[in-house]
Amino acid sequence: MSANFTMWNLDVHDFGAIGDGKTNDFVAIQTAITEAQVSNKTLHFRPLTYIVSNELQISSDLIIEGHGAQIGTTNAPQRSVLAVQNQTLAEVRHLTLNASLVADHAMYCGGAGQSRFERVVFLRARKDAVLLDAKGSAGGNDCMKFERCIFQHSGQIFSEGTVSVSKGVSATITGSGTQFKENGIRSGDFIHVGEEWLQVATVDSETQITCALHPLSDGHAVGTKYTAHVGDGYREEIFNDNNLCVHRDCLYRGNAGSGARFAGLYGPRIENGQSDFNKAFGFVVGMATGSNVIGSSFHGCYTEGLGAESFFLGYAAGITIDTLNCAGEPIRTSNPSFNWGILSNVQGQMGALMPIGTEPLIHVPVAALNTHTNLPPEKPNSYTHGTILFKRAPLPGDYIGWVKLGAAPSSDWVPFGKVENPQ
Repeated sequence: MSANFTMWNLDVHDFGAIGDGKTNDFVAIQTAITEAQVSNKTLHFRPLTYIVSNELQISSDLIIEGHGAQIGTTNAPQRSVLAVQNQTLAEVRHLTLNASLVADHAMYCGGAGQSRFERVVFLRARKDAVLLDAKGSAGGNDCMKFERCIFQHSGQIFSEGTVSVSKGVSATITGSGTQFKENGIRSGDFIHVGEEWLQVATVDSETQITCALHPLSDGHAVGTKYTAHVGDGYREEIFNDNNLCVHRDCLYRGNAGSGARFAGLYGPRIENGQSDFNKAFGFVVGMATGSNVIGSSFHGCYTEGLGAESFFLGYAAGITIDTLNCAGEPIRTSNPSFNWGILSNVQGQMGALMPIGTEPLIHVPVAALNTHTNLPPEKPNSYTHGTILFKRAPLPGDYIGWVKLGAAPSSDWVPFGKVENPQ
């Protein structure tokens, strides 16, 4: 290596790392991390597979260049492959963190505010691929940035025993032959019972869970089958300092729970995110129990092949969802009075802005590509609530289109966008 390279950079192989996919490189890599932090140098990996037996920890500012390397774990249970904590500003690029279905998380964050991750793959965790914990001092995990990252194939689904569900102020799930605590079910996870998705508020015992009340059914009889979905691609715990994260061009795929769950006091900005083939929701914002997430923004996102809906809005105040490509999959709200904001049209077509609705299930409206001189004769069920039709060649004083309000054929079409005479 040149003298100029070694002045500003370190290589993990200089500390004894092998990278053959078999040798335990934990001591060598952790030593290299510590030295890079002390000397303020960039740490480099080679495009090899490294195995570690314990959690690697970044506890002060550090830049890591992965160069396509993968870090996996042995069969020793641990919290994560990599932990970023202690109010650390880290930058990690072009690296794969593989929890190997052994570690709870590929990455754990407990004080990683302002850290940035680019082209990092987080996968095969027992629970969440990435967890932003509710620990740390002010600014703990604020303003983290993820660009072109992948959060995938993490979490577990449990279905031992059967349940019944009774509903009052909240929903109580009572199990027979269940192991709710043993299976690690947590507040914020989802239970699927019948056709209903319930968000866990508290795990009371191995046989009882309390969930937030969703306005969808009257309950379920003893002996009902269920599935418990533990583990999201990306998960924020409820915390006033898990705020304002930014995700650009990220993929959330094939997780047992939802693609991503946001629970900081101030919400995320998600641009061009793709959430597909997750067993629960595409994106979850807030908690149905009343944990408020303020000012979230989702732009240009895509969902497909989900177990539930594209979005679950638990308590999303001032949310904006625009240019959502989801082929009509609905948005589910826990309680309409908790959620408000702006929903723009989808599938790349021009459309009206509308408030997040008052129904527990909100079907995303689609604007018709064709235009009409006047409103067409309506056939039963030919147009759904929220359909938008545009007027061909509107004149001054005309409206540019109509919005269908209501599902019945007799429902009103409301005009919008009046064309004013130029002054």
